Amino acid sequence: MKRIVLFVGIMLLLAAAVHVHASDYKGGRTVHIAAGDTTSKDLMVAARNVLLEGVLLGDLFAAGENVTVKGDVGDDLFAAAKNLTIRGTVNGMLFGGGETVLIDSEIADDVFVGGGTVRITEKAYIRGNVFVGTGNLLFEGGTIEGNLKGGSGVAFFDGEVGGSIEWGSEKIEFGPNFEAGGEIEFKLPYWMEGKEIENVPANAIITYGERHYAGMFFKFVFTFLAAVLLGLCYVLIFKDFAKDQIGFAEQNVLQSLGLGFLALVATPVVIVILAVMVLSIPIALFVLAFYLMLLYLAGIISGLFLGVQILNRASKNGNKSSLVWALILGVFLLALLKHIPYIGVLISLIVVSFGMGSFLYFIWNNYKNKDLETAK
Repeated sequence: MKRIVLFVGIMLLLAAAVHVHASDYKGGRTVHIAAGDTTSKDLMVAARNVLLEGVLLGDLFAAGENVTVKGDVGDDLFAAAKNLTIRGTVNGMLFGGGETVLIDSEIADDVFVGGGTVRITEKAYIRGNVFVGTGNLLFEGGTIEGNLKGGSGVAFFDGEVGGSIEWGSEKIEFGPNFEAGGEIEFKLPYWMEGKEIENVPANAIITYGERHYAGMFFKFVFTFLAAVLLGLCYVLIFKDFAKDQIGFAEQNVLQSLGLGFLALVATPVVIVILAVMVLSIPIALFVLAFYLMLLYLAGIISGLFLGVQILNRASKNGNKSSLVWALILGVFLLALLKHIPYIGVLISLIVVSFGMGSFLYFIWNNYKNKDLETAK
């Protein structure tokens, strides 16, 4: 019975989109959908390099070092990569993040992106709303029919926005072609007040302020201590499991990141489907509880992994690091990184995806190995 429950739980977390049975999964070093090829099913991809040049009629879930879309995506695109490049048409929503994100084509619905640098080119045409968190926004041209909201460290605006704009930034510049049809509100740091900014639209409202560091510090300390407390329970009570899981994650970094991202975005959809079917509401509640628990645990697992890597490399005699000190160091560093303005959202996405994926992949691998041993 326990094995059945485990199997069902993991399969639900790995389910993607509305029709699980109509999905394909591809993995490896490189996944290439060539020009002229058409795929009718939803596609899940976890690989170092992902290149779509053909036509995908359903949703695309992609994770890797480089994800490039030059063909057409028939519905929504969910992608996490170091370099995310979109030069083909996306006929649904875009949800993605990466060190660099390039949008150079038409997006038919809303866009949710985060990254070190987000670039929207002159060829971009986004028919929905855009929500961005980034260190550097380059809105070089193109059109956003809906609203634009978000924040950045540095921002350059030279495109057209049909709706309103709400934006916070440390530094901002405007090109000669920038315009917006709705209200324009910018929030800048207090030290920018009085400095001349060229090409500011006449209807723009700019407010200046500073951060409330006391509240930020209290929140930081509280979340850090709570994470360390739960993490200590994890590494002390399940010490051997934690060691083995971290060791397995070291050998499967990209696979863990890709699987975790797919689980992160697909599980809420599965929960909704189960909740709609009245008889399966108890299962939906069970999956929801497990999902929320894993969301929190994912940050602890990623922190532990980071701390182990740092301490192992810093060790002069080659001794393995203490899980306790690795946990404290890793959780502390991740807590700091998550508070970096605007790109903290991307860091959180990576942390949760990797932690969730490494945990699920490790459990699934152990389950398969036990089945093989039983079969022998």
